[in-house]
Amino acid sequence: MIQQTKIKLDELLLPDIPPETVDISLSDIESNIETIRDSMLTIRRSRNIESVAQSLDEARTLLSVVESSFKTLRLANPDRSPVKVNNKHLFTDPNKGRHTATLIAYCISLTARVFSGASQRATSFLLKALQLFGLSIALLSGGPNLQQQKTLHDIPDSVTTLENQLNLGITSLPYAVCPTCCCLYKPSYTLGSANPDYPSVCTRRPMPSSEPCGAEILQQGKPIKTFHYYSFLEWFGKFVALPEIEELGDRFCEAVEKSPIAPEDKSSFQDGSFIWELPAPNGSSFLMARGDEGRWLFKLHADFFNTKGMRIRGRSSSTGVMSLTCLNLPLKMANDPAYIYVPGLIQGPHEPPIKEAGHSHFLDPLVDELEIAYTRGVKPYATYRTHLTGHPYQRTFRIAVALAVMDFKAARPFGGFLDVTSHMFCFTCQCWHKTQLGNTDIEQWKPASDEFLRQGSNLWRNAEKTGDKSSIVGFYGTRYTALWRLPYWTPTRQLVVDPMHTFFLILQQRYFRNALELENPADSSKKPAQCFTAFRHPFIPPPHPSTVTPLGNEPSGMTYHSAYAVGSIHRVLSQPTTNDRTGRRTLTRTLLSFTKDALTYVCIDLNLLPNVNPIQQAHLVAQLVEWRMQMPLDEMESVPIDSVALLARLQEVVRNAITPAWMSKPPVDVGLPSAGTLKADIWRTLFFKEMEDVLKTSMFLSCASIMMTKNKLTVDRRETFRTCLKQHVLGLKQNFPAFLLPSHHLAFHVFDSMEAFGPVRYTWGFPHELLIGKLQRIPTNHTIGERERTILHSFHKGASFRQWLLRPDCPPLLQFCRDLLDKAYNYNSRAAVSIEHSQDASGEADADRYTMDMETLDDNGPGNDAIYEPLADIIPSEVFRLAASTTGIECFTRVSAPYGFYAIASSVAVGNSFVCFRPVGDRTGDWIPGQIHHIFKKDGKFVMAIRRSKVLPREINEDPFSSFWDYGFEAKMVSALFSEKLEVVEMSRIVAHTARLQINHKAAVVLNLCRVRYLYVLTSAAMNDAKTCILLSQQE
Repeated sequence: MIQQTKIKLDELLLPDIPPETVDISLSDIESNIETIRDSMLTIRRSRNIESVAQSLDEARTLLSVVESSFKTLRLANPDRSPVKVNNKHLFTDPNKGRHTATLIAYCISLTARVFSGASQRATSFLLKALQLFGLSIALLSGGPNLQQQKTLHDIPDSVTTLENQLNLGITSLPYAVCPTCCCLYKPSYTLGSANPDYPSVCTRRPMPSSEPCGAEILQQGKPIKTFHYYSFLEWFGKFVALPEIEELGDRFCEAVEKSPIAPEDKSSFQDGSFIWELPAPNGSSFLMARGDEGRWLFKLHADFFNTKGMRIRGRSSSTGVMSLTCLNLPLKMANDPAYIYVPGLIQGPHEPPIKEAGHSHFLDPLVDELEIAYTRGVKPYATYRTHLTGHPYQRTFRIAVALAVMDFKAARPFGGFLDVTSHMFCFTCQCWHKTQLGNTDIEQWKPASDEFLRQGSNLWRNAEKTGDKSSIVGFYGTRYTALWRLPYWTPTRQLVVDPMHTFFLILQQRYFRNALELENPADSSKKPAQCFTAFRHPFIPPPHPSTVTPLGNEPSGMTYHSAYAVGSIHRVLSQPTTNDRTGRRTLTRTLLSFTKDALTYVCIDLNLLPNVNPIQQAHLVAQLVEWRMQMPLDEMESVPIDSVALLARLQEVVRNAITPAWMSKPPVDVGLPSAGTLKADIWRTLFFKEMEDVLKTSMFLSCASIMMTKNKLTVDRRETFRTCLKQHVLGLKQNFPAFLLPSHHLAFHVFDSMEAFGPVRYTWGFPHELLIGKLQRIPTNHTIGERERTILHSFHKGASFRQWLLRPDCPPLLQFCRDLLDKAYNYNSRAAVSIEHSQDASGEADADRYTMDMETLDDNGPGNDAIYEPLADIIPSEVFRLAASTTGIECFTRVSAPYGFYAIASSVAVGNSFVCFRPVGDRTGDWIPGQIHHIFKKDGKFVMAIRRSKVLPREINEDPFSSFWDYGFEAKMVSALFSEKLEVVEMSRIVAHTARLQINHKAAVVLNLCRVRYLYVLTSAAMNDAKTCILLSQQE
C-alpha cells in the first residue's frame, strides 16, 4: 500500500494535471498515510521477530519519503475541500440488547468514577460487587435464570472496558508550553512510538529582528508546562453523532430563513441582527444562503479560576479555561455541560504575560480548526440521522463563532485589548481618555472601526522594536490575538460586554460598597473617596486616534499626542483650584505644557479664541485660565450618608421580608466581614437611601437591570433600559462625583448586544460560572500540570456519560437514575435555567420559537408534568361553599408554579402563598396582591381561594413606587390587613409570586416578582422619620 501511494504521488509531479485531479488525489493519499500509520501502531508483539522488524524499518523509511513528498505537494496545492472527520466508531447503541438492571449498574459505577473521582481499582471493585449483589438477589428466587445470567454477564469487571464500550474517553494533544512567553509547541511522534518529541528550547522570536526567546522548555526530557488540547473537529464529530442534534441545528437555521430581516422585538438569539449580517466564506449570508449545508453558531468563553475553589480573599492561583456553547440548540440544552465543548485548560499558577499577548498562543490550536471549519467546512463520516444510510461523508457543515462572552479581566487579553482602566477603556465606540468616563451623550457616540483595530494588531505583531510596540499599543489600544485570523471576526460587535459581571458584580456591588459605603461602615480606618473634580462641563470629546495623523506619518493635522492632551486639558480645567496668585500660576504653568493644537481645540470648543493675530500659546492659556476662574473652585462633595444606621435597617429588612421559597436572600449580616464573599446572585441586592435624589439613583440602576433581563426585549424596553442607565449615571455624577467607573460606560453597550444577539440570557456569564464551579469540584491529585489534563478528561467523560443518559431511547428507570444524578451533582441548577422558567408580566413565555424549553401552564392549570401535594387534613367546609359542590373536590397544599410552587397560607413556606392576580371583569389591567388560603380543583381546573390585600388607609396616600412602574418596577404600598372575603381565582389569572414586607401595623409593601430581581421597600415620612429604600434580590 505504501508503494502504491508513492506511485500516486510521483504521478502528480507530471505536468498539465488538472487542479481538481490533484486535490482529489492528495485527499486520497492523505487518508492512505493515516491508515498506514494506524496499522503500524497496531503491530506490537511481532516486532521481536527479526524479519518483521526489518520490514517495519523499511516501511517506516518509505513512509517518511512519502510524507515528505506529500507535504511538498500540499504546500503547493492547499486543500480547499471539507475536512473529513471519521466518527464511524461512535454509532453503537450501548443500550441495545442490555437489560435495564445492567444499565443501572453502569450508571452507578460511572457516577463513582466520573463525578466522585473513584480510582480504577475502586470502580472495578464496585462493578464486581454489583455483580455479586445481583447474583444474591437472583438466588432469593431460585435463580439465576438465563436472562438474569446474561444481565450479570453484561456487567464488565473493569471500568476501562465500560468506558470504551460507551465511548466516554477522549484523546488530547499535549502541547509543550514555553514557561516564559507561553508559545505552544505541537508534539511530533517517531513512527511506532507513543512518546512525544519537543524542541528543548523556545525558538520563538518576540520581534522579527530579535533573538529567540531561548527559554528551556523541557526538564528531564518532559515539558515544564503543558497544554492538553482536545480537537474541536473530533468533538464536533461526536456532537453530531448524538440523536436529534442535527435536526435541532437545522430547525434553528430554518427559523431564521423564514424572516427576511431581523425582528424588531427580541425574544431569542435567532432574533438578533448579527446572524443576518454574518457573512459566509463566499460573501453571501452565512445562514440565509446555506443550500444543503449545515450551519452552526457557537459562543466562545474564556476565564481564569482557582481549581481549589474561591477563598474569602480571592484567588491563590489561576487556571484558565475556554469553552464553546452551541447557539443552535435550545437554551436549556445549550447550557447543559453535556453539550459544551472545552478545548483545554491553561496551566497555572499564573496567567500568561499580558504585555506579550501570551493568551493568544492558547487560542492558536482552536482558531486553526475554527478557521478550517468556516472556510472549508467539516464533513463527518455520518450523523445520527444518516449513519444507517450506508453513504458516508454525505453532508458538509460550516461553523462560526458568533460572539465571545468574558469578564473584563479575561476579555481584554484574549481579545488583544488594553485593560479597562487604561485610556482606551472602550473598543466598541470611539469614546476614550478617562475624562470621558461620565459621558452620557449616547446619541453622539460613534462606533469604533474594526479595520483600525485589525491594523493596530498586525502592526504590533510585526513591530521591530519594543518602543514601537509601546507606541502602537498607546495609539491603537490593541495587541495581537489569534482571533483576528477568523475572517469574519469583528470585536466591536462580537466581543460583548457580559451583563452579569458588569451589572451584578461591578455596578451594583461597588455602588453598595463604595458609593453607599455599606461595607463594614463602622470600620474607623476606612477613608472616604477623594473627588478630584470641581464641576462637570460638556466638553467636546478629544478626537479619536483613528481620526488624527496616522502613527509614523508626518503631521498633517492633529497628532495623537495633541488629541490625548485635549483630554488632559479637560481634566486639568475640571480640577479644584483657588482664585489667587498661586492657583493661577499653577494652572498657567500646567496648561503651558500642552501643545498649541490641543489648547486651540479646547478654546474653539469653549468659544474662547483670542482676538489677536498671530495667536500665541500664552494667549490661549490666558483665556482658559480666566474661564476656569469663573467656574466652581472647590471639589464636588458626595451626599452625606449615615451608613451605619442604613446598614442596620437593611439587615432588619433582610430578616423580615417574606419571599417565596425559591428566592434567595442575602445573609442577615450583609455588609459585614462575617458575611464572606457574596456571589453575583446575591449582589443583585441591597441598596439603601435616605435622600430622594439618591433613592432615584438607586432605583434607576434597579430598573435598568429589570429591563435588561426581560425575556422579550421590545424596542421600547431596550430604550427604557438605556434611559434608566443614563439617569443612574447622571445621578452618580450629582450625588457621588468620586464614583465613576469604566463599567458605567461599558454598561451602555449591553444595549448594542441586545440588538445584535437578543435577550441577555444568551450573552451573560451565569452558565459559564456554573461550568467553572463544576470544573472546580472535579477530584484531582492537585499536581500542577497533571490536574489540568485530569479535569479536561474527566469533564468530557462526564459529558459523554450524561449524553448517554439523555438519549431518547433511555429506559424509564435509567431516566430516573439520571434525575437523581442531576439533583445530586447540581445539573438542574436554578442559575442555569431559571430564566427559562419565568414569564414577563405580559405573559410572554420564554421559549424558543422552534421548540418548547419550559413546562407551560394551560388554562386548566399545571400540565401533565405538574407537581402537586394533596391536602392531608379534612377538607374545610368553606371550600365546599366556594366550589358550590360537596362531591369530587380535591384540595392541595401546594401546586407547581411557572417558578417554584404556589402554596396555602398554613404551609411551612408561607412566602409561597403571597401572589398577585388579575380579577375577572377588572378592566384596569392592574394586578391585585393577596394570599392563597385554599387550592382545589373545580370542574377539572386548579383554582385558588385568595384574600386580597386591603387598600391603604386614607391618611397614608403616598406611594413612592408609582413613578417607577413605567420602568418595569411594579411595587405598591398596601394595607397590612387582608380582606375577610375569599375570592375564587383560576390559576390562569395568577400573575406571579410577590415579595412582602410589613413596614408597621398599618402598611406593607408588595413587589410583583414576575421577571423582577429586586425588592425596594420604602417607608414614607408619614410612617417613619426617614425614607428608607431597600433592595433585595431574586436568585437566578
